[in-house]
Amino acid sequence: MRVPVHEQLSCEGYFGFGGGWARAHGRVLPNGELICSECPLGQVCWDKHKARVRALFPESTRRFEELVRQCGGDGRRALELYMASSHGVPEPFISVMFGHIEDGSAVAIGGTPKDRGEFTLPWPFPRL
Repeated sequence: MRVPVHEQLSCEGYFGFGGGWARAHGRVLPNGELICSECPLGQVCWDKHKARVRALFPESTRRFEELVRQCGGDGRRALELYMASSHGVPEPFISVMFGHIEDGSAVAIGGTPKDRGEFTLPWPFPRL
């Protein structure tokens, strides 16, 4: 029996990491989405991820979350406005998730998380 990815990696709170790792191992959902979208810890993981990103990038996350409020909860519209005002840079929650996907893929093939200075992921992960 296959051990669930989140149990193998202890990646809770690093949303996207397990998905990148699984994708590198050929494990994707039929619709092409990352396995994170069906992980039993998905919502808890996303919430911990958001808390980490808020701590790392407080100003950017405050700005994006204020745009979401101004847009009546329409995250897609808020993202468009954020990207227009930040020269195409995605909002911080998604940006960090992209890095997690990249790092999960690197670890899957025997590498390590990318050196991002003070933002480099610890590997193996501490429990959040």
